[in-house]
Amino acid sequence: MGKVARLIICHAGSAKYGFVENALLAFQSKTTNDYHEEINATTFKEWFQNVLLPSLPEPSVIFMDNASYHSVQIQKPPTQANKKEEMVAWLQAKGI
Repeated sequence: MGKVARLIICHAGSAKYGFVENALLAFQSKTTNDYHEEINATTFKEWFQNVLLPSLPEPSVIFMDNASYHSVQIQKPPTQANKKEEMVAWLQAKGI
């Protein structure tokens, strides 16, 4: 038996109220490999900001796992590999 394409689905809901109306993100995987390669931070953020959040009733609470596309660092802190000048510039930009 060959591998079959998968569906990638993001949705929100609760046991009490069911799924949030108009909040579905679903598409067919282009590969049979790991689905984490199919959804990225850009796709997730666009869905989250433009589809999910406007559809949620207030007040709502959001729980997420630690998938890499859920927690992207926009301004990564410097590491030991950075030059001193880069570290100083980063600290000054943060008011430190």
